[in-house]
Amino acid sequence: MIPQNKNDFFPVLSIAGSDNSGGAGIQADIKTFMAMGCFGLSAVASVTVQNPDKFAFYEAVAPALVYQQIEYAVNYCKPLAVKTGMLATVANLQVVAKAIADFRLPSLVMDPVLASSNGEMMTEANYVDILKSELIGHCFVITPNRMEAEILSGISIESYDDVQRAAHIIFEMGPKNVVIKGGHLHFDNENSVDTLFTGKGYHKYSFKKINFKKSFHGTGCTFSAALCASLARGFDIQKSIEYAKLYLIGAMQSSFFPGVLNHSA
Repeated sequence: MIPQNKNDFFPVLSIAGSDNSGGAGIQADIKTFMAMGCFGLSAVASVTVQNPDKFAFYEAVAPALVYQQIEYAVNYCKPLAVKTGMLATVANLQVVAKAIADFRLPSLVMDPVLASSNGEMMTEANYVDILKSELIGHCFVITPNRMEAEILSGISIESYDDVQRAAHIIFEMGPKNVVIKGGHLHFDNENSVDTLFTGKGYHKYSFKKINFKKSFHGTGCTFSAALCASLARGFDIQKSIEYAKLYLIGAMQSSFFPGVLNHSA
């Protein structure tokens, strides 16, 4: 946990989907921001129907409404860092890119949210191409899991060499940093290894795997939100990843019941 000072104020903005079950999306982001001593602003880009066991469907929010939410939030309180999650449609992706440029929003953390845990695409057909051409270049850091890294890079990830290759390919698309998360990588049975590529070198963050009978809901959202909060509080990318990983591990280890992260630990 990052040391807290009650006199400090660290506003952060999440632009993502709403999760009615409270475990992922904006709900997870706001919980994480608060736990890490930040003030959470939000703009809802999609509304989902889901729970930790099943993702049923989603409906995108109208692009003009997404833009207005961002506009009113940042006019009220300019965020120190911004996180994007499930944007769902090309129109919303484009309007978010416009808002980031219009309002000069800093330290963008992108959780790409391209597919569900069973591999089903959760975006429109040309979404990935538009993401690459219009939004990814605004990113300070992008945080794909294995499936998302494969979609973005166009290569299959079967080894750690593949992780490094994929990170380099994604980096060439314009983000300042790439973090490929290790939770879905299975070539190391003992450790979960997150990999940061800064353009100058690779940095590995290795933590012993936590084995539970049931997988957790909202880990990607929580990790990227914790990373965003750490950046807002002034930490560099390497320290921010470390804090984000430690926060996520703590939320997993203190879970209330299987599959549900505990943000109040």
